[in-house]
Amino acid sequence: LLKRARAQVTAAREDAEITVSLERHELQEFFAHVQAVTANVDGSMDRHITRVSAFNDNVVQNVTKDPKSILKAAKQLLEANVQLQEELHTAREQVSYKQLQIESYMSDARTDALTGVANRRAFDQEIRRLFAQRQRMGNSFSLLLADIDHFKWFNDYHGHQVGDEMLRLVAKTFS
Repeated sequence: LLKRARAQVTAAREDAEITVSLERHELQEFFAHVQAVTANVDGSMDRHITRVSAFNDNVVQNVTKDPKSILKAAKQLLEANVQLQEELHTAREQVSYKQLQIESYMSDARTDALTGVANRRAFDQEIRRLFAQRQRMGNSFSLLLADIDHFKWFNDYHGHQVGDEMLRLVAKTFS
């Protein structure tokens, strides 16, 4: 029993380390993507400012020579604004997509794939949050622990698929 318990603790610790490593990797990837998008937007803004400055210089130099130059410059300015707006919209979509991806990964890391209920990581975070809230505000909370008696026997006797279905049903009942 002691060996099995140690093996389970070791496996759980290794799973947690892998999950943390994956989360760090995903967050680093997200931040790298945001930095790339930001650099892109920064470049777009620089190009836009350069264009606007050039349009301004063109208008100032040609306003007395050719009155149509103001309309021409205004049209170019409008086109530049539309292009910048499209680039900013694309950047916003890219960041939003990455944000949703990260939120999905974070949710997956805190949810049991079989039952869809919160896993040990989510429990640990929630219990820390509740204890901190208790210390700050004096709120009470309760904790319920449950065990399915003789589950190993049930799983072995009826098969893993039936055992999985039983776990889903128990999780749904508690939810």
